[in-house]
Amino acid sequence: LKPGGLAIFETPNPDNILVGSNTFYLDPCHKRPLPSLLTKLLMEANGFNDIIIKNLHPGKISLNDEKIEEETLQIFRKYFSGPQDYAVIGHKK
Repeated sequence: LKPGGLAIFETPNPDNILVGSNTFYLDPCHKRPLPSLLTKLLMEANGFNDIIIKNLHPGKISLNDEKIEEETLQIFRKYFSGPQDYAVIGHKK
């Protein structure tokens, strides 16, 4: 990649519980999940800057139970119906 070039990688998001524990392994090419913070670190270590993590493809589960406390509901939403993939975008130095 030339200096100033743009790289975009998309991968399953293991922060989503369903992806990290199940659907990731449905593709036999997948070796191990890559958390977004690790991917960002790897890009920085390989000369990329201005790195953005963009969450993609949120799950379709909707939670509307008023009995669940709001904070618990937010955590549940994040890990069970949050983004299923993420893209990493970086500019080569």
